[in-house]
Amino acid sequence: MPLPASPSTRALARELGVNLAQVKGSGPGGRITPDDVRNHIRVLSEQAMLQAQAAEKQDAYGEVQHQNISSLRRKIGEAMSQSWSTIPMVTQFDEADITELEALRKRHSSTIKEQGGGLTITVFVVKAVVAALKEFPQFNASLESSGQSLLLKKYYNIGVAVDTEAGLIVPVLHHADRKSIKELALLLPALAKKTRERKTSLDELQGATFTISNLGGIGGTAFTPIVNPPEVAIMGVSRSQMKPIWNGSEFTARLIMPFGITYDHRVIDGADAARFARRIAELLENPDSLFLNA
Repeated sequence: MPLPASPSTRALARELGVNLAQVKGSGPGGRITPDDVRNHIRVLSEQAMLQAQAAEKQDAYGEVQHQNISSLRRKIGEAMSQSWSTIPMVTQFDEADITELEALRKRHSSTIKEQGGGLTITVFVVKAVVAALKEFPQFNASLESSGQSLLLKKYYNIGVAVDTEAGLIVPVLHHADRKSIKELALLLPALAKKTRERKTSLDELQGATFTISNLGGIGGTAFTPIVNPPEVAIMGVSRSQMKPIWNGSEFTARLIMPFGITYDHRVIDGADAARFARRIAELLENPDSLFLNA
């Protein structure tokens, strides 16, 4: 039997997302009025508030508060749990002396900024990673479902984790090997801004062959990022620090960037991971080569 409500009341209910079957009508013959719909919303809001207040309760040691996990955070957690339970992961740590790289970055930073971009360390890391992936193709691959062979990818799509209010989201720089350092410096900040505003398209979030997570702007000395299948490796960058380094005759102050490469041990051996990490460090320590190959 159709619910007794006028077209305007039904339209209001649709707009507010109210199920009219749950609304008690106050009009003649139980007819549902617009005020009934609004009162229903008010009652639900009050109930939600009471539930939230009830969640602020005590455990054995003191006050606690219940907090729901966002749907995005739950999805990320499910994916990471699946990855952790199925992939034997190992992390190889290394350091890069980026003293010269930082000096070079500062020399060119203002020019890029005037054009609306940002010449960050991450831009150079992307370029170094792509160069290293070309030399170590097993890091730019995926393990086929049979587990018997690798799918070596001839394209270089680099995911770059972005810190947002909803958690880390990873947009993808497609065909990063085809982009110069300047192009990356203009593209990456715009893509990060778009990601924080939740305006990225589905295509911009898919197709990564390798991921970089740079937490250096937040802090920390090291961390072990989790591989995101079907990728087989991921790079985690931590905060750079000035350190005294022995040059053979004296200690000199150098800017040192710690990083780690987490990899799928079914696909990659520890020795290759050490060589791959060292190659990335060498490229960052000789920034002129990055510009020459840009």
